[in-house]
Amino acid sequence: GVVMCREDVTQHVEQDCVEKEIECPFVKYKCEVVSIKRKYLSQHLDEKRTEHLELKLNVMEMKQIATELKLTKMEEFVMKQNKTVEKQNMIISEQSLRRIENLEKTLSNLDTGYEDSMFARKCRNEFSEQSRSREMKDKARSSLPNA
Repeated sequence: GVVMCREDVTQHVEQDCVEKEIECPFVKYKCEVVSIKRKYLSQHLDEKRTEHLELKLNVMEMKQIATELKLTKMEEFVMKQNKTVEKQNMIISEQSLRRIENLEKTLSNLDTGYEDSMFARKCRNEFSEQSRSREMKDKARSSLPNA
């Protein structure tokens, strides 16, 4: 065995001891070797290199498929949202058009009312002038001696 200080034993066991059971780093890719002595790990990695690469490739392919599925779902969601936005834009456009038409009618009525009131005012003024003119003529005639 190896002679060492007590403080170094934990570090030795965790990092250096060839007798310590460890798991294959490819367990996360579904390698079935979950416990192997550190001294045999190098041999295991050499012997299972192709299998490990295939396992890793399978996991990556599964992740790619999952990502593509998520992307497809997101694209469908975006398309659905776009349709909703288009419908809302059409509704807003129709409402805006109706409001504009109503405003145009109101303005037209106001303009007509304004023009009518201006015409009426002009007529009243002309009528008043004609009335005053007649009155003045009548007064002038009445002040003249009878001829």
